[in-house]
Amino acid sequence: MRNFIATLNKLVFVPENSIYRGQGQFDFVINNDILPDVAKEKLLEVDDKAVVKFKKGGFNKKTRVELKKAGQPEGKGKNPKG
Repeated sequence: MRNFIATLNKLVFVPENSIYRGQGQFDFVINNDILPDVAKEKLLEVDDKAVVKFKKGGFNKKTRVELKKAGQPEGKGKNPKG
């Protein structure tokens, strides 16, 4: 299982149970280790134990797995504009 934060391509379906994190970024969990084709740019990837596998330089948001491990709420995200 992997938890990703990524921007998505235009006119694609948003992965199930995604949380919108603002600025076109979606937080979603995938059962395998492969980033889905709908993703345009991967910003953060963590495994099920909240170990960071990939992080884009300067990116500072946390995934739902990291927040859950820290005992913080996952957040309901923000409503996308438009």
